[in-house]
Amino acid sequence: HAQFVKLVRYAFDKGITYFDTADQYGSHIYLRDALKGLPRDRLFLQTKTRATTAEMAKADIERFRQELGTPYLDTCLMHCMTKASWPTDFRPVMDVLSEAKSKGWVRSIGVSCHGMDPLRTAVKSEWVEVDLARINPVGKEARMDGSPEEVVPCLRAMHDAGKGILGMKIL
Repeated sequence: HAQFVKLVRYAFDKGITYFDTADQYGSHIYLRDALKGLPRDRLFLQTKTRATTAEMAKADIERFRQELGTPYLDTCLMHCMTKASWPTDFRPVMDVLSEAKSKGWVRSIGVSCHGMDPLRTAVKSEWVEVDLARINPVGKEARMDGSPEEVVPCLRAMHDAGKGILGMKIL
């Protein structure tokens, strides 16, 4: 724990202010301790929920804010969308995230996609403000959604629509 705090403080001192977490990573409480006393307005905290119901999503958002020791999350994503039908399948969760945004508990909402079909759906969804996309120069061999030639046009379309894009599995 002490080494984690030391590492995060070192990263912050070197200019790292973006911290990506997820409920299943088990890192919220560790990160809260590491960020204690740092200026909140200089941090960008992202987390992800695997909630499948409105009740789970409401509980997650409140717990995430408590575990991270912050009044708001910069981004909260629905994690690991694997089907093109995610906007229908997860509508209650989306509604909770939208409500949390309107209350100032979450600043931006979106998804992390695992597959070309859900990624293409995210491009078209007006609800998505931020997408965490798997993109890497070696493509499918590195468990990507598709080749860079398939993924990049989707990311460009999101960018053109004003959506935030974050790359994962880049290295």
